[in-house]
Amino acid sequence: MDSHAIIARLSVVVEEQLDEFDALWSAVDHVAQSSPSAKQRVILCNNLVVGLTARIEEALREIFMEYLRVVEDCDAAFSDFKDELQKSSFGSAIVALKKNGSWDDAKRKTKDLHDLLSGAHIFKLAAVTIVNNQVNMRSAEITDIAKRLGLNGIWRHVVVDEWFAAQWGEDHLARLEGMVVQKWNAVFDERDNVVHRVSQANGWSTSVIMEHIEFSKQVVRSLGFAVAKDCKDWHDSLTPA
Repeated sequence: MDSHAIIARLSVVVEEQLDEFDALWSAVDHVAQSSPSAKQRVILCNNLVVGLTARIEEALREIFMEYLRVVEDCDAAFSDFKDELQKSSFGSAIVALKKNGSWDDAKRKTKDLHDLLSGAHIFKLAAVTIVNNQVNMRSAEITDIAKRLGLNGIWRHVVVDEWFAAQWGEDHLARLEGMVVQKWNAVFDERDNVVHRVSQANGWSTSVIMEHIEFSKQVVRSLGFAVAKDCKDWHDSLTPA
């Protein structure tokens, strides 16, 4: 697999996920153009907020999963992985081994772990365990997952996209990063209110939800680009000049 193929594969996944945000935007627009009662509108909008967070989580998991699939397909040995990915791969393999349902299952997982650590070129990363979010995909959770892949400073990579500076009128990256993270986490704050404390939910309007859908798309697009570039750079570092 060459660098162009890596970028192409990850770009396809990113675009597929962005299309799903467009579908959600259409659903919000349908609510905006219809004439539900005030109470019905609140219920519909609350459900759309929950739907947005679900869409965000699936999009990011798919992008991170594709990163690991590409790593597997690059015919690299365990020692070629970034240190962080080596550690998370080993840790995830141990977790999987502890969850075995039978001795046959344990033997298979032990062989998988042996193949991984011995440098065999046919192995499976415990991708689901590595990228599975334990809590909502707030900024800190995304940071943690990215670190497990060896992607440090993921939010700084996200906000270098010119779209964010244009939106906030801020070109100082540290301040811009803080603004973007705060807006990102706001949708999960509202989701938690809807799910756990519905009477305290702010009752986001359709226009506010649309704004957050567009913002989330831009974050996912920029993060996807950063992930693809990182994967390409890692691949190129293994390829003789």
